[in-house]
Amino acid sequence: MIGGADERRPPGTSMHISSELLDQPVERAARIVALDLLDKAMTARQRLGDPSDSDAVHDFRVAVRRLRSWLRGLGPWLEDSTPKKAVRRLAKAARLTGDARDAEVHLTWLHAQRSALSVRQRRGLSWLVEQIETDKRHDEHTVTTKGGRAFDRAATALSRKLPSYRAHLDSDDGETPRPFAAVMAELLRDHATTLSRRLARVEAFEDEKGAHAARIAGKRLRYLLEPFAKHVDGGTELVDDLARMQDTLGDWHDVHVFSAAIVRASESAAAAEGRRLSEAVVEGKDMARALRADRGRDVRLGLLALAGRLHERGQEAFVDAKSKWLGEGDPFVARVDGVAQSLAARAGRSTEIERKYLLRGLPMLPDNATVSEIEQGYVPGTRVLERLRRVRTATDDTRYYRTIKVGDGLIRTEIEDEVDAELFDRMWPVTEGRRISKRRYVVKGPARTWEIDEFLDRDLVLAEVELTNADDTVALPDWLASAVVQDVTGEIEYANATLASGDRGVTEEAKEELDEKERRQGDGDSPADHPRITKEPLVPPRRRRRREQPAVEESPAT
Repeated sequence: MIGGADERRPPGTSMHISSELLDQPVERAARIVALDLLDKAMTARQRLGDPSDSDAVHDFRVAVRRLRSWLRGLGPWLEDSTPKKAVRRLAKAARLTGDARDAEVHLTWLHAQRSALSVRQRRGLSWLVEQIETDKRHDEHTVTTKGGRAFDRAATALSRKLPSYRAHLDSDDGETPRPFAAVMAELLRDHATTLSRRLARVEAFEDEKGAHAARIAGKRLRYLLEPFAKHVDGGTELVDDLARMQDTLGDWHDVHVFSAAIVRASESAAAAEGRRLSEAVVEGKDMARALRADRGRDVRLGLLALAGRLHERGQEAFVDAKSKWLGEGDPFVARVDGVAQSLAARAGRSTEIERKYLLRGLPMLPDNATVSEIEQGYVPGTRVLERLRRVRTATDDTRYYRTIKVGDGLIRTEIEDEVDAELFDRMWPVTEGRRISKRRYVVKGPARTWEIDEFLDRDLVLAEVELTNADDTVALPDWLASAVVQDVTGEIEYANATLASGDRGVTEEAKEELDEKERRQGDGDSPADHPRITKEPLVPPRRRRRREQPAVEESPAT
């Protein structure tokens, strides 16, 4: 690969899902969320095997399923970081939690039925509870051992692979790094369409498989939205409703699963009764007495009563689902589309629309101007520009940024991320020979903010202003108008990347054009003598004396 860059999580930092994540390249943001979900699953894994922690298996199951849903949904942008063997082991860990989860749900419901059953019916209840508790202990042991081992191996591989990826920076395919928000908008719409289609297909109580498929579609949509729901309008409310729909359809699904379990339990009870009667006959016991004794131990009356109550529960869940969720696919799609529109609008804000002007020199700036010194360098590449920037303010506060820019002219895509000094120092040597240094003055006006760049390594002053729309009209403020020579938006020789390519000034053609323009204007004044150029520095004199030096000194090469 020509012109690649490793994207790594700084050592010792934890994942933080913030609103700024939506502006990041999707490949990076998807990994940040995946690592956060993996960390939560690993924390839940550590709780397995603790007999005092009744929620351990449930929380582990949910954490693993959230992680699996994310890896599946963002698969196209994570494929080089999700080994197939790790994904299979993660699936195995999730699958092994199923029986333990079902047993926990069934026991919770059974304990709530005791008061509604007769004394004879409670024999069946107690017998069934004992059977399920025995199975649950075995299932939880399986989760802790086999499931835990499968997860541990998957987590080891994912922890190694997810923190880094390689981005192609100078490929000729013309592809632009896509913001996370734009990709999530599309994924949410796709999942909402699937949910709507599945909800529309469910019409009868017996269609448990269809209801379960709709539940899975809703859960996957919810898991995609959850990591950033609070940062987008309508996201939190939508997640809450999806959770309620999941609970309702889950009750319906559990009824069908538990009904099958009661049928098996009844068959097991009947077989046990038959064995006892056969043994009594073989042993020569009185048949009538044996029948009366076994009738006292009969659990099937209680199982039959439970089956009836379970059917009632299922009908209630169906009615609830039908009134609230079935046939509600279109409203869900509309709500998701509203969230997606907010995401798409945010993604559009990552597009930079600006105009750039060549100045004769530094104008007389307003009193509210702020100043900072900037040193920036470019990672080698042609199609995509990756920039590192170190910014030092007048108070000696230093911050570091990493930016990806695609395109040129009036409209460009720009994605910026603040990084730590360690990552900056590790990447900075790559920019050797492709650097510039400048002093930036920022002037906030009533309508627009202007940035005036006075280059410290060449005789050049440029002004930039960011626009909302490409066709916006720019009115030059009075303090700037007389210093403007011409609009140089889109002229490649004034691009920072071009200026950083090794030439210590602008191109000869640009110099000749500037000289010709000034001759036509009859302006014999030099930039230093221009009446609107300040002679007073806006930075402390100590900094002004470093005018011929880079804004930030480099460490000696070793």
